[in-house]
Amino acid sequence: PQDPLVATTWPEAWGKDIAMAIRMISEKWARHFPKLPYYQLKKATTPSTDPNVPTGEAGMTLFDPVWGEHVPDDMATEWKQPHGDATAQAAEVEKFENAVEIHIRLQRESLKETLEKYGIDEVRDVIAFVPLSRLDAAGVVVKRGDYFTWDGDPYEVHEYDRVGYWKNSNVRIYMLMNCSHRRKGS
Repeated sequence: PQDPLVATTWPEAWGKDIAMAIRMISEKWARHFPKLPYYQLKKATTPSTDPNVPTGEAGMTLFDPVWGEHVPDDMATEWKQPHGDATAQAAEVEKFENAVEIHIRLQRESLKETLEKYGIDEVRDVIAFVPLSRLDAAGVVVKRGDYFTWDGDPYEVHEYDRVGYWKNSNVRIYMLMNCSHRRKGS
């Protein structure tokens, strides 16, 4: 849960209305949308000083020290087939926190085959919506690389944005996430 020292404080005049709206949205999400396990990426925060060692902390996801992004599956790994070599581990370099159960509204999207500014857009096949109040209550901070499981399939978060405003404020209501099937293992 969010630290009360950094939590949003509403003006007394309309704080009760906002609190009621948050409870109504929370109740709607709990009644109508599935509760799914959400896995947050464990990101390393300290680099190694040895140039021969991949950056990152033990038990954390490796990260690129220049851009601060998590390392893709094909970097800093050696290609081995676990079923061909019993001593080899699957090439899974990402580490995740324990699952947090949150209600997520999902919307199926067909892949677009149109040429965009940065090439062919094939980023998403699912859009996920979650109220920020529910994420705060669960202690979830959405990051690129997180994933959730729906209908037995893992979906990775590629892009996320806060959308919608509470009245008379600049505080956002929902988290919108563009997701696609997550590649696993080697």
